[in-house]
Amino acid sequence: NTFMTVGNGGIILTSPDGTTWTEEDSGTTNRAFQGVTYGNNTFVTVGQTGAVYTSPDGSTWTNREVQYFNVNLNEVTYGNDNFVAVGDDGNVITSPAGITWAVQTPVYGKQILNGVYYANDTFITVGTAENILTSPNGTTWTVQRSGTTKHLYGVVHANSTLVTVGTSGTILTSSDVTTSSATVSTVT
Repeated sequence: NTFMTVGNGGIILTSPDGTTWTEEDSGTTNRAFQGVTYGNNTFVTVGQTGAVYTSPDGSTWTNREVQYFNVNLNEVTYGNDNFVAVGDDGNVITSPAGITWAVQTPVYGKQILNGVYYANDTFITVGTAENILTSPNGTTWTVQRSGTTKHLYGVVHANSTLVTVGTSGTILTSSDVTTSSATVSTVT
């Protein structure tokens, strides 16, 4: 029952209705948070230089960074009893509870992974190599050709449709999250 957004300077904002926002104390002012999610009764936010913070209530935050890992993390999601965060150089980290994180083998050519989402028992990530990658567990990834040469930045699944957005107004839609059957559209 909480909306949450994050940003530069350790900013975390919460809202009960999406209109009135309250700034929470993340415990840091020098971190840039990029993404946030909720799962397993835990909020998780990730960001620049390997920032990972968790909270049971959205107000009290704990630093959970992976030792010796300072790669920018761009987005995080939860599914299949696992948190999955993606970032620069094809880096992926995973955690069942958000406390202890495992660094996975970088995926597909060390591209910048910008977005990640979980739908239909599948993790989906998109990035700068114009591909969509899918995984059942966040550790083993399969390349799905996107049908575009544009960089991809975000992915979401709703109403039985996978929607991916990218540069130059690119919008990809697909009814199947595990194949490359995307329809490419461009906003003009």
